[in-house]
Amino acid sequence: MSVAIAVVDRRTRLATIAAMAGAVVLDLDKPMDHFFGRDPFPKFVSRWHGRVQNESADGLVRDAFYGLLFACCDAFVLASSRRQWRQHDSLWSS
Repeated sequence: MSVAIAVVDRRTRLATIAAMAGAVVLDLDKPMDHFFGRDPFPKFVSRWHGRVQNESADGLVRDAFYGLLFACCDAFVLASSRRQWRQHDSLWSS
């Protein structure tokens, strides 16, 4: 997440942070329950989230694998687009 914040344009940094925070806020129930023994959300929110996101015991390994895979894809796309912009700018500046 810190890499995403570092590479986005300064004008879109706040929106990027807000999007990432919104994407993970409902997943705070697991570490809060594990470390503090309580769910931070009302029961109806936890029931709804449990139905939407039915997780298995090996989910963490799978999530880590796909997270790394998609992060590599994002890095590749970012590097490719920056390379294209540099080539585009060099064509117009000469």
